[in-house]
Amino acid sequence: MKNKIAGFLFLFTIIITIPLKAQTTKDLFDKGFGLLMKGDYIAALYEYNSLIQLDSSYQKAYNNRGIVKSKLNDNTGAIEDFNKEISLNPKEAVTYFNRGKVKKTQLDFKGAMADFDKAIELDSAYSNAYCNRGNVRNEIKDTTGALEDYEKAILYNPGNALAYFNRGNIRKNRKDFMNALNDLDKAIDLDSNYSDAYCDRGAIRAELNDYPGSLADFNKAILLSEKNSKLYILRGIVKKNNKDYTGAIKDFNKAIELNPNYIEAYFNRGNCKRTLKDYLGAIEDYNNAIYLDSEYSEAYCNRGSAKYELNNYTGAMIDFNRAIEFVPTYAKAYYFRGILKNKLKDKEGSCSDFKQAEQLGHKNIPQSVWEYCK
Repeated sequence: MKNKIAGFLFLFTIIITIPLKAQTTKDLFDKGFGLLMKGDYIAALYEYNSLIQLDSSYQKAYNNRGIVKSKLNDNTGAIEDFNKEISLNPKEAVTYFNRGKVKKTQLDFKGAMADFDKAIELDSAYSNAYCNRGNVRNEIKDTTGALEDYEKAILYNPGNALAYFNRGNIRKNRKDFMNALNDLDKAIDLDSNYSDAYCDRGAIRAELNDYPGSLADFNKAILLSEKNSKLYILRGIVKKNNKDYTGAIKDFNKAIELNPNYIEAYFNRGNCKRTLKDYLGAIEDYNNAIYLDSEYSEAYCNRGSAKYELNNYTGAMIDFNRAIEFVPTYAKAYYFRGILKNKLKDKEGSCSDFKQAEQLGHKNIPQSVWEYCK
């Protein structure tokens, strides 16, 4: 009788335990997924660890834990999880895709390309895989291949804003501005909060001398990403090029507030101050730029120009010499040094610098210079 009872209890335990385990693993998976979607990666990691401890062969658990680890910058752990998921289910395209994204982050472009190739082999209409493979090709300077991949990404998902943005970016770099604008317009139509797309479109409009359109795009980009110091630099340059020096300085101030080590912000603010004849303020900004980059030849050259205006000829000569030392083909530095040598009555040295500047491509040297140098 005791043996029968014991057997019954054992059977009962098996019957109730198996459904309980299945229910628990699914609950853990769903809970982990919900936390992943909310961005609570630490909590999600705990749930997936618990799930895998309970069932080490649960499909998709390793994939999702790999995503969580990549979000926590544990790329090595993420790849280990994607490898495990692939060993359990080698026909799942999304796992190769996720592993490829991590490899790209690690600058393993060959490995990333192989994973995106495999994802596309398993799912020939995988729009995001084409898009990410295009990104890898762009990184390795295969822009033609990248454009082909973005075309496929758009073909299989006409709503893929990132593919339009990436294609527009390559076209922008190729100076194909009108087609680039069309792509960025489409990206913005699909995602009206796409800050990077407004930024790139603003840069193209600036190239096309569309000042109001460029400014409107940078304003929108900043509205969407107000902590992005680069956007203030770009808008400031547009304002500077359109002689709104006060507005430009305000933008460079903001960029420096957000990033006190932003070399280009100091340099461009210095240029504005120099134009406004605030030579001491310009020199201070060039000092900061040079402190952050001791071989910044343009900063030396422009600081030398500001010192020249303050009659600090010795300091100016040192700066022009330094600019040429770091960039021996710097035409503008030779030209400015030629002006300084002329001021110092060094005709031979002055004319030598003017001739060197012209040979290096410096434009619009006054005719009076050549008359002087006869």
